[in-house]
Amino acid sequence: MPEDEFTLKQKTNLFIQTLEALPADQKEAAILHFEQEMSVQEIAEITQVKTETAKSRLRYAKNKLKAAILD
Repeated sequence: MPEDEFTLKQKTNLFIQTLEALPADQKEAAILHFEQEMSVQEIAEITQVKTETAKSRLRYAKNKLKAAILD
């Protein structure tokens, strides 16, 4: 397996592990955003929270995922 492919596989696994380890509210926001391609407004409506709360949850999730991959 070429090194680039190995690195991509490692980062993908790390992304999934980090996603699974997120607090439930952040994980839900991340999945709705990345997999379902929902906007912050849509996430807020579905999870029945204020838009700012949904935005914060998604921001925290993105920051944790980014930090895990860049480490």
